Amino acid sequence: MEKQRKNTNIIRNIRERKNSAMQANLLVLNAFFEAARAGKNGLELARAAEKAGPLFLCPTEVK
Repeated sequence: MEKQRKNTNIIRNIRERKNSAMQANLLVLNAFFEAARAGKNGLELARAAEKAGPLFLCPTEVK
């Protein structure tokens, strides 16, 4: 019973991390789009998004 509860908690943690990574990736993607739309004025936003992107775990790496 205890082992099953631990497994359930592990699975829940993995799902939460995966969801967080997906949301973070969407935020970075959105920042790229906003920077592209802003053109020359969006260069700083593009640089920030480019630096932030690798900080997040790719959701496909979490199984």
